[in-house]
Amino acid sequence: MADYTDDQGIQLVRAARSSIELQIRSPFFNPKMVSDSLEQINGNDIVSIKIIHHPTKTLRSFFTTEHKKDSIVHSVINAALTAAFKNPNTIPMSEKELDEHVIRLDILAEPVLMEGSYVSRLKSFELGKHGIIVEYGSHKSMLLPSYATDRRIDKSTFMGDACEAAGLPRNYWKQPNVKIYKFDTQTFAEENPNGNVSRI
Repeated sequence: MADYTDDQGIQLVRAARSSIELQIRSPFFNPKMVSDSLEQINGNDIVSIKIIHHPTKTLRSFFTTEHKKDSIVHSVINAALTAAFKNPNTIPMSEKELDEHVIRLDILAEPVLMEGSYVSRLKSFELGKHGIIVEYGSHKSMLLPSYATDRRIDKSTFMGDACEAAGLPRNYWKQPNVKIYKFDTQTFAEENPNGNVSRI
């Protein structure tokens, strides 16, 4: 993961919001309009965009990119547009809704395989700092660090929820043949809708 400055984080979150706003206002919007307006930000990391209702802090929608082939700018814009308009569980976002929601950007570091017994796996990651990826055959899930802090859960529950999200029994994280990875994030979010952006 590249080390993004606060100013770059601000630019990326604002690019996400601008892309959603412009898509709402014009069916002919070309995302290149936003990406071309940014200063060059190097990096091609996996990103996750969350759209969160500001008054209630409830999650409306989110999208996480699956690969690192695109530039960070294009990944952020794609994730924002997908979260706002292509989530199968929600209707496309309206302009009024956008005024009530904040944008949160998580930039993911390269995952690190946690090895050893399930006891050592628990000891090797820190709640609130690390996210978790669970892989077993075709089953896979990813939970961001904020998942644990938002719900105030312990490590075992975090692991169990990750297994359940992957379609596995909750206690499968204790099986030695299940791959579990941890990863760090850099997180930037609006303090209020279309407001100041800060690093979390």
